[in-house]
Amino acid sequence: MAPTWLTSVAWAYLSLCFICAGIIAYDIAVNRRRQPLGVMNAVYPITALYLGPFALAFYRRWGRTAARTTMAPGSESQAPADRPWWAMMAMEVSHCGSGCVLGDVISEFSIFGLALTVALTAFEIGLFGWMAVMAFVLFPAPNHLMPNTAAYWLLMQIGMIIGFATSWPANVWLVNRGIKVAM
Repeated sequence: MAPTWLTSVAWAYLSLCFICAGIIAYDIAVNRRRQPLGVMNAVYPITALYLGPFALAFYRRWGRTAARTTMAPGSESQAPADRPWWAMMAMEVSHCGSGCVLGDVISEFSIFGLALTVALTAFEIGLFGWMAVMAFVLFPAPNHLMPNTAAYWLLMQIGMIIGFATSWPANVWLVNRGIKVAM
């Protein structure tokens, strides 16, 4: 069972992340700031589910587009060439990571599924490595954390952040070799 302090921190961070994801989703859907690459409309809110205020700040600075009422179709407020290299790579990693996060939230531990890309595999290595530490070192049997606790999801978010970090080099490699297109 998780200590009380961890449960309190978990609920606070989970709430903050959901609020940040809601702010981004609202901005995209209601304020008509849809992304030129449609999948990014889901990527930014999903990334906020684990990076919270950091994802919100990144979205506001580098990902937010002009409102559609004042924007020509196909244009965006921040062209890829205007973004620094690290911001472009963070966008790449968020794109790949959001697919992993979505799959993890929906199916929790689908580790036995076939990994189709290097980037997704790298993300999952970081996430599942952390989850193994959580399950076998931090909270071994009979004290396993369960998915119905806030502490479990806080530690899952930490795993997703680690997955973000472990997939960064894979995405750099894929973009540098022209396998993935820079966003």
